[in-house]
Amino acid sequence: MTPPINSWFNLLKTGTLEHLEESKDYLFESLDEPELEYMKLNLSFQSNSICYRMMRCVDGEEAEENKQVITSGLLSFINVSNFPDGIFLEITSDKTPIFHIIELKRFPPNQFEQISKQFLSAYLHCKTIESLLHLNTTAQFKYYIGFNEVVMNEKFPSIQSNVVYNQSNSPRFFPGQPLPESVVKWYQNNTISYYSTQYSHRFDFKEIINIPLPFVQNTTYGEIERKEFFSEYEVK
Repeated sequence: MTPPINSWFNLLKTGTLEHLEESKDYLFESLDEPELEYMKLNLSFQSNSICYRMMRCVDGEEAEENKQVITSGLLSFINVSNFPDGIFLEITSDKTPIFHIIELKRFPPNQFEQISKQFLSAYLHCKTIESLLHLNTTAQFKYYIGFNEVVMNEKFPSIQSNVVYNQSNSPRFFPGQPLPESVVKWYQNNTISYYSTQYSHRFDFKEIINIPLPFVQNTTYGEIERKEFFSEYEVK
């Protein structure tokens, strides 16, 4: 049974916040059609925290069964409807709520626009949940980008996996590598920016946690062999 955060929790539809009994979960992202490669990120949270998966997005038959739950949970009255791979709500031992917003991308520099929309959509959905639950403490927000380290190293051979973003004043994405022209407009003052003619919101690079997925193994899905890029990550 999902433990309620408070009495307001009962206003949420089934599946909006799914309790993670062992404080563990995973995310995956298909890289090629027909899903011959994919990224998988195994997550573990602090054992003394209470953790929830927010509006799980699933694939295959499970997606068909849960379609009503997923779509009914999204905010239909906002213009940004993109959704990230995973949103988790952690209630720490000292009752601090933390929203963890995670997106997996094979090669993030080519998809800043998409990432900005996914982060903004997640932020708005989380703020709505925070308000609805009448949380006593203002929630913290943490953003993560998981990336295929093999592909990243092919395109940027000099990259070190623990230094993904360049924090200097020079507009560069990786140390010593100029930002591709196609994404220059999405990079301003060390930020990923969402903007339209009427609204903008920035996500500071220094606050984005980067998760390389460096390990490779071959797996079998049915009769199809796939290459899996994976990693284990402890959320703190």
